[in-house]
Amino acid sequence: MRIIRIVLGALLFIAFQASAQKGLPPVFEIKSDTGERIVLDTLHFQILPNPAKEITLDDVLHENSDKHFVSFDASLFNSDKNTAWFRFRIKNSTGRDHIITFPGAEKRSDIYIKGISGKWKQFATGYKVPFSKRDGIKRSLQILFPLGNGEEITVYKKMEWSFTGTEVMPSVAIYDPLEGNFEGSDSAYFDTVISAALFGFMVFAALFNFFFYYIIRERVYLFYAITLLIAALFNISDPLLQVFLNERPGTGQTIQAFLMISVIILVLLTMRLFLHTKKTFPLWDKFLVYFPFVMIGIFILIRFMVPASQFSTVLDIAAFSLIVFYIIGILVILIRYLVRRDANARLLTVALIPFFIGILASMGDDFEWIMVCGLIWAVAVISWSLFARFRALMAENSRQAIEKEKLAREKEEERNALIAQQNEILEHQVAGRTAELSQSITDLKQTQAQLIQSEKMASLGELTAGIAHEIQNPLNFVNNFSDVSVELLQELKEELDKGDMEEVNAIADDVIQNLEKIAHHGRRADGIVKGMLQHSRASSGQKEPTDINALADEYLRLAYHGLRAKDKSFNAELVTNFDENLPKANVIP
Repeated sequence: MRIIRIVLGALLFIAFQASAQKGLPPVFEIKSDTGERIVLDTLHFQILPNPAKEITLDDVLHENSDKHFVSFDASLFNSDKNTAWFRFRIKNSTGRDHIITFPGAEKRSDIYIKGISGKWKQFATGYKVPFSKRDGIKRSLQILFPLGNGEEITVYKKMEWSFTGTEVMPSVAIYDPLEGNFEGSDSAYFDTVISAALFGFMVFAALFNFFFYYIIRERVYLFYAITLLIAALFNISDPLLQVFLNERPGTGQTIQAFLMISVIILVLLTMRLFLHTKKTFPLWDKFLVYFPFVMIGIFILIRFMVPASQFSTVLDIAAFSLIVFYIIGILVILIRYLVRRDANARLLTVALIPFFIGILASMGDDFEWIMVCGLIWAVAVISWSLFARFRALMAENSRQAIEKEKLAREKEEERNALIAQQNEILEHQVAGRTAELSQSITDLKQTQAQLIQSEKMASLGELTAGIAHEIQNPLNFVNNFSDVSVELLQELKEELDKGDMEEVNAIADDVIQNLEKIAHHGRRADGIVKGMLQHSRASSGQKEPTDINALADEYLRLAYHGLRAKDKSFNAELVTNFDENLPKANVIP
């Protein structure tokens, strides 16, 4: 509110005319003990504006100083130094003793009071005075002084202020111990409640916008949330600084100035993101971005180049001028958006108009609640619009997600159809290849069987000579025993004719023995022939009951004769040891 009241303070100064005063002004009588603040009219106080140097109480009490005390006149004030000496007289005409209070100025007040004792008492208060060095009620900046019924006091008051309207005018009040404050504590309590409620509301809105930013990652929510937090801190900066920096009021003022500038910059950056000025008006967007840095540079220069006594005043004037210039630029941008019928610009206008109306109305202390309502309205409308944008973005994201899912599903279906088609083609190809492979396997088996048969026939050809020799042996036995048997039968006949039966029986036994040998060697030759036929025959691949002893003997002999067929000089003794009790085995012989 400090900057806003500059204009009001200047207007109040202009409203008064000055004239030189000689002697103290008329006594101001307190006739009401209601406890309300009483502002002295210009007839009852005199002022020594903007002293050229730091003067003391002794200086202003000097008789030559009378001609410098004048009535209230704004034309005698310099805008770069808001200090002055006031003098007035107060009389208690309420009919009973009271304690009166003198409210301190915004920055500093040094109050000198001379009572009935004729001695001067000095008091100091104000935000620029460290908390431990303040007199009176330190937090509410009130100086207390007992004033009996009918008593009169003379007051000299040196004030330093920042254009705070009627607070510049000297004022007094009856102190009420039950209330604890002039103007009643209800007002202070109401201001505290309003500040706390506004702080909670803004923090609540900031947390919601932080949540929105966490979900959709759009910077406008982040900037707006930070803006609300800084604004909430600025809103309660006075009580916070009184608690934590009450001994360093200069640092507190610097922090407040920093918070105020941060809020302004963040508000404008948030508006830039809200309206998308970078795309719509690139040049004006650069103005919004870079001008706050120019402001910061100017404030830094003021901090290091302006004397400490004038720092607050110069800072206020510079901040006021720069902010007005910046606001004009913003209004130009907003108007251009409104001409384009931009929905966001309209919404922003609806949000800010009540707030600016509240600022103008709050120049009077009794109407600060209008500005608070306007601020709540602005925060609520902008938060609601951002929430609406959040819902729209979430709906759009959901729609895009559904479309992506639908597109992915369609692609999946297309891919599945393509895979099915390819699988069908592959199945046909596999079936064809399988048929070809089956045919190839069949042909291969036939070829293999033919090769085996050819090998058998080839081996049979090699065995022919050996086998022929093998067959020749039983045939020779058959022929020899047959010839011997013929001769024995002839002898048998002769012996029959002779009637020698004993010899006949002997010859008959020899014939029987020869015939048995003929039969044995015949069966042997028959087995060899059957083996050759079986070897030459293509295998059926079927298992059948087989005499393992006979099979082993046959192939032992075939092996022997095969080697004899290849090498005539080869010879070997065949030794077998068969178990005659072996059962037949079910094998492929």
